[in-house]
Amino acid sequence: MFLTTLSFLVTTPHLDAGSQGFLMKDLMFLGAAVYTAGEAFQASRSRSR
Repeated sequence: MFLTTLSFLVTTPHLDAGSQGFLMKDLMFLGAAVYTAGEAFQASRSRSR
């Protein structure tokens, strides 16, 4: 869902400033989700050893 929304940042011409801020917020949420998933994956690997 985030990637679909972020595709609008690249493909939609002439975005107003309000829309760009909204899409950049989604980019930050995507980064946080990927970071959290990576930490959870590392924690699960260290527990299984």
